[in-house]
Amino acid sequence: MKKFYSTVVMALVLGTSHAALAERKTIEYEDYGPTEEGATKTVKKWLEDSCKDRKGKVVAGSFQVKNIAIDPNPDLSDLKKKYKVKAEMKCDVSDK
Repeated sequence: MKKFYSTVVMALVLGTSHAALAERKTIEYEDYGPTEEGATKTVKKWLEDSCKDRKGKVVAGSFQVKNIAIDPNPDLSDLKKKYKVKAEMKCDVSDK
């Protein structure tokens, strides 16, 4: 019976540890830019700022570009919005 109680106590300790309470959210955003690199930088900056606004910390290496679209008719559109980039990033918003 002593082993059972030890197991229960250990499970409670591990279950309430900081790592177990960590919550990661995936944030998505899309934006336009004159170049692929410019649009990607804009999206990455917005995602980082959004994570900080949520009092979170960006998970290293979690930035991923999901989609890059090129305007099929750039002569008729605004050249500042030629590339559309959609990306996501993970944000650790655990309580500290």
